[in-house]
Amino acid sequence: MKTKQNRENLRFVYLGRTSEGMYSVLTSDLDPDQIIKRNEKGVLLSSSFTCTGTNWGGCDELDRTCTLKKIATVDHILLKKPLDFEGVDYDHGKPDEWTVIIVEIMTVKGVRKPKTKE
Repeated sequence: MKTKQNRENLRFVYLGRTSEGMYSVLTSDLDPDQIIKRNEKGVLLSSSFTCTGTNWGGCDELDRTCTLKKIATVDHILLKKPLDFEGVDYDHGKPDEWTVIIVEIMTVKGVRKPKTKE
């Protein structure tokens, strides 16, 4: 199993799905095989990932996230134990805290925007 890897910091990129069907962008030093092994042993931790969203609240709809990040889903890993993430958004200087609970991790591939004729 493979997933996209950022060239700048060599972190692996994933999408995390919540039980409500929303998605967060996860990055990790763990490759997909390491995630699978830790998940099988029940020792996969949230601290192994960084969680960001393409919208408020740390998550967004799948299509919008994939379009903005120029990625497509490839495969999935159903988690034995959910991963919890917390963050904060700021709107006009007022903090709005959020929690995201991930139940599935999806591997992704990078996609290129189709060329348009001028």
